[in-house]
Amino acid sequence: MSRSYKPPTPVVTQDGYQYNPMGVKFKISSISYPSPNDILMGRGGGTNNHTGNLNYRKIIETYKPIYSKSPKSGKLKFSCEVVDLIRNLDPPGRFLKKDQETNLYFDIGEKAAREKTSQCLREGQPELRRALGLNPKKSTTRTSRGRDSRGPSVRGRT
Repeated sequence: MSRSYKPPTPVVTQDGYQYNPMGVKFKISSISYPSPNDILMGRGGGTNNHTGNLNYRKIIETYKPIYSKSPKSGKLKFSCEVVDLIRNLDPPGRFLKKDQETNLYFDIGEKAAREKTSQCLREGQPELRRALGLNPKKSTTRTSRGRDSRGPSVRGRT
């Protein structure tokens, strides 16, 4: 019997702090300055060149091959491992988004951090699977009537 991975539930205090799995307390809202281990959400040079984001991308790249080879039921485990790895750094890494009104950062939470990590792990998977010699998803083929194997007409679409 296969068991799916269930991530731990974080403990959040009333004063806007959270404890990571190692028991270290860290602030999750009204953050003025991100730490070098924080992951900044958003686009552009400011987030791309942040030390935490650079390290995060290196971690993601090391997980991509094993993520590629794992069955769908096991993929959540890798996202959770990466998030836990970031959260257990010293100082703890947080997944931060900037509030445009206050110019302060806040932690996006466990679920959004896992979703973002899963998205990063999926990027470039078809090319990676081909490079690893794994079967990429089969493309659909058109029938003589202009329909693909799934049914609806595809005639005239580009």
